[in-house]
Amino acid sequence: MLLRYLLTATLSLCIASPSMAETSQAKDIDYPYSEEDFSPCGVTKTDKAISALPAPDETQIGELSYVTGGTCSDEVRFMKSIASQFPLEIVMVENVDNREIYIADVHVTISNSQQEQLLDIVSDGPFLLVKLPDGEYQITANFRGIEQVKKVKIQQKKHSRVVLVWQHAEE
Repeated sequence: MLLRYLLTATLSLCIASPSMAETSQAKDIDYPYSEEDFSPCGVTKTDKAISALPAPDETQIGELSYVTGGTCSDEVRFMKSIASQFPLEIVMVENVDNREIYIADVHVTISNSQQEQLLDIVSDGPFLLVKLPDGEYQITANFRGIEQVKKVKIQQKKHSRVVLVWQHAEE
């Protein structure tokens, strides 16, 4: 009975709530999170168990392709492990009581310098990894009605990381 409760609680944490991480500064250049900061996904934290997980699919749209995810610790670990393969990494968090919580369901658009919209999605997790040609782009992200706009220059030989932080609004 206790084992069933623990498994149910673990799985519901992974599915129902975003992973959490605490850091003093969200815009750090290094990942300030460790595996212990996140809720378990119901599997052992080993490379073998991680490799057995289905990876988020890479979606192709014209010249652009992307992967979005990171809703539990194992998926966060996977997204971090492949991030360097993508010229653009977007990380989305909400600051709640000085804690940064990974968020999902963020509406993200990416437009080129001619204001042509190349990507229009709702994120499946806090990470959005994008492959796109060299150039200047505008990222527009909307979470709970609050919009953020960032410009980024993409160069294939350089990994660009954009961290978007929303302040929690009291309801």
